[in-house]
Parts: sequence; structure tokens; C-alpha cells
Amino acid sequence: MYTLDTLRAGFERNLLSGPLKAVNLFQINNHYFRFPETDMWIIDGGIELVFAEGVCTIAWSSEYESFVFERKPFEEVYKHENFSQLSTEYNNTLTKLPGNKVENFHFVMIDVETVLDYTMRTQTENKLVELVLEFDNGTSMQIALVTYSMERNASPTDFMYDLHTHLLISTGEPIYISAPC
Repeated sequence: MYTLDTLRAGFERNLLSGPLKAVNLFQINNHYFRFPETDMWIIDGGIELVFAEGVCTIAWSSEYESFVFERKPFEEVYKHENFSQLSTEYNNTLTKLPGNKVENFHFVMIDVETVLDYTMRTQTENKLVELVLEFDNGTSMQIALVTYSMERNASPTDFMYDLHTHLLISTGEPIYISAPC
């Protein structure tokens, strides 16, 4: 695992290295949500952004049993074979992103209590939980580690950062996400 500064610098190098070559979405379990009216996906595998200098992946890590930001392909982060690659052909915005350059980006980080060992000692660690990209065609992409509420036949609400639940990908209006309590 990289230090936070090294990881951020590596992501920056990749993100600004040239036009986006591909957006790949991955799902582990059978069910995911796609909301075409708001250009939003909620998945549990990961997203892989391919650029000239390399890949930026935000995915479920088999090793850490949480979502992580990595500069490795999805298959090197999630080391099991029970996943599928999702088709993005039904999302006009995602299919139009390859070929565009990232003009600006920012990370969101939160402090997370981590259990160190069997004695239940903890320490506070600063973790990446969101990446927002702004492309030269005017499109933005919000990628965040979240949990949420959802009632039957409704869109999700009450988004909160969470390293262990779902991955939100939105190319529509920015989604407000609160810090965990």
C-alpha cells in the first residue's frame, strides 16, 4: 500500500497524463443500481480509469476488506474471480468520456478509527473517500465510497461516506455526502 501522499501524487500523474482511454465498471454481487435519469451508479466492485500513464482504480480490496484507491488494474486489487464487468453502453455520459482530458480534480478525505490488533487498540487514519474529476468537455464525475438509505421504488438518499459498503459513480448533479457520525 502506498503512503497517502505517494498515492495522491501517482493519481495526479495518471489523471493529467492525457485523454481518458477507458472507463471500466466492475460488480461482485448480483445486484447493483443504475439510475439513468440522474446519471448515477451504485456498485460494489470498482471503477478503473485508464490513462496514458497508467490506471486509477477505486475498488474493493480482497486484502484490506474495504474499498481502496490504487494505481493497479482492478484484477490486481480484487483477487477473486467472482466479478463481472458492467456495460456502460446505456449511460451516454460514461461512453462519451474516453477521449477527454481531466482539467481539474480533487480528493475528499475523512478521519477513520482503525482497529490495530486483537486488544482492540485503535488509531485514527486519514482515508480517501471521494474523487471528483472535471473533464475538458464540461462533464464532471463524482466517485465516492458510501452508504445510503433507499425506500422501495425510490432513489437513494442520505448518502454518508463509508469504506465498506458501496461505490457511488455520478456524472449528473453532484451528490451531497455527509461524514460518518
